[in-house]
Amino acid sequence: MSAQTTAVAATRRSSTTYAQLTERAARCIARARVSALDESPGGAGPNVEEVSAHRDLAAALVHLGGTLAKPLGTGSASSARPRRGGPDARLLRALEAIAQPRDWTEPAPTDGPGAALSEAAVLIRSAADLWATHHASDGTPRSPEASRMRHPSTMGAASRDWRTLVTLTADAVEAMAEEGRCAGDSATADLRRFPRPRGDAGSPGSARGLLDLTVARPGIRRGQPPLEELSDRVARLRHLAWTLSEVGSAPATVHGNLAAIGMSLNRAAVTAHLSLAERARGDEERARHLDAATRAASGEAQWRDVAEQVRALRTPHPRAHPIQIERLDIDRLLSRAAPTGVPLSRPEVGWALSRIADSFAEVAAHNAAALRAAQDRGDLLLLGRAIPTDALPRRPDLLEARLTDQVIPAPTAVVATLESRYRAIARETGAQRAADTSPPAA
Repeated sequence: MSAQTTAVAATRRSSTTYAQLTERAARCIARARVSALDESPGGAGPNVEEVSAHRDLAAALVHLGGTLAKPLGTGSASSARPRRGGPDARLLRALEAIAQPRDWTEPAPTDGPGAALSEAAVLIRSAADLWATHHASDGTPRSPEASRMRHPSTMGAASRDWRTLVTLTADAVEAMAEEGRCAGDSATADLRRFPRPRGDAGSPGSARGLLDLTVARPGIRRGQPPLEELSDRVARLRHLAWTLSEVGSAPATVHGNLAAIGMSLNRAAVTAHLSLAERARGDEERARHLDAATRAASGEAQWRDVAEQVRALRTPHPRAHPIQIERLDIDRLLSRAAPTGVPLSRPEVGWALSRIADSFAEVAAHNAAALRAAQDRGDLLLLGRAIPTDALPRRPDLLEARLTDQVIPAPTAVVATLESRYRAIARETGAQRAADTSPPAA
């Protein structure tokens, strides 16, 4: 993997993800199996700590499986119970029969298969807790990623990932049972009872792209390199836009500052790629940077059009908002990541800025939804001087409002134009991200 690809990946996953936790758990379980196989035949076999660790791991798998089985987005506590049918539900019940969480007042195993299984249990419980942060107890969403988690492709990937962990655990405990114990021994018999899933299990990490989820509301990691903190702040703004769309609120101050931030992010990407194109080592590399600069320039122009339209809007919200401070912090981080007038020599900076600017386009989709809801509620007002001239012949009252610069309810045509511009940003950038504009790994 090239340096620039590594940097881009670090920016996209600036916090621990669900996939990372389950992959680390899979490696721990595989390490437990290898450790068990390395023990000499006829030895002492699995001890009490190892059997306890295997039962605790079963309990962790029950916790994760139950979290995944819980219906999402139901909005009803009575309907938010785990589904009880199907092979996964039967596998979950089989695991429940042997699961026994470890007493946390007792020391965990420090070596051998038990230590690896114990570490895997911690990681699996962490993955379940991370997944659960995206929904409230009644199943309602708490993050913009919640709708993606409800999609069958993501849920199917998570289920396959869980079955993979169960399969790996079954392999590990089978290896433990084979070492030095007869089949009639109670501890060994308990190990041999570990269930195996039926159907597709997949390979560990095969669904990383679908399960690249962080906690629902990650904090800002201050003091980190500017691109990492910038990624955190942009993620928080995406969550703000999603929250406003969920309640149908479209404060003009927030929309205006979001548009200005969108312009700044894309402008920084343009500047970075143009600087890198001047120092590119070959025509192909230069062309990639120039193409990226062109796309970012288009994004900047689209956000500028939005900013001009939002500037004439008024809403019944305070004109002061914390996003104004956030905007200053983002400008500060951009000046550190790509200082004006300073030649760039690290391509990963340009590609990371492009990724961050592209991810910010999700804000446009949320803003479009919030705008429509606010219009239906009558919250959107417009300065008279911004009334489009093509609306005047049909509405003489609008002519007077324009001449006297009255504040009037925003005409449907004005709101529809702004909404279409928002959706164009989200649609075009979404197609661009699907094509993955970053260069191939070296």
